[in-house]
Amino acid sequence: MKQFTLALLAGVAAVASAQGSKTVGDTYPYGISVRAGVVFPIERSFSDFYSPTLLGLGVDYTFNRPLFKGGETFFSLDFFTSQIGRKGNVVPFMINQRFYSNARELGSRTYAFVGLGVVFRDTPNNDSTLGGRVGAGLELSNNVFTEATLFLSSKRSGIGSNGIGLYAGYRF
Repeated sequence: MKQFTLALLAGVAAVASAQGSKTVGDTYPYGISVRAGVVFPIERSFSDFYSPTLLGLGVDYTFNRPLFKGGETFFSLDFFTSQIGRKGNVVPFMINQRFYSNARELGSRTYAFVGLGVVFRDTPNNDSTLGGRVGAGLELSNNVFTEATLFLSSKRSGIGSNGIGLYAGYRF
């Protein structure tokens, strides 16, 4: 659990320091997106240990400069749980790249993304493993979007954390 807490604090510190460079007095959360939805395990060991359907929550922070030309780079922090307050939570922390597939105006674009990072799992062994995600999204308006995400991770202690997430979100 210490690894999980330290990694979470490191992520919060990274986002906080990036936000610190904004103009003093401007408290609008630029570059932040929040998501909520459901995650369906696609691995038997995952659904047996956790649940056949999980609550999925997520937050993204988009950088001002992309790592790769023609896209957007962002951190994503997700949280899957069957019951808040009990063991059996999954927390993927990824760095991602988003690519838009059309040049329409903001609010009506489709996009694809790919990410790599670490997956923390609140299992009896409290372990972490390498993970990745790939998905597609649709902007419904300037701020509202939907996403479908495939989460992949390597097995640890005989349990994998592969799943499909369906989300609705809001971009600030």
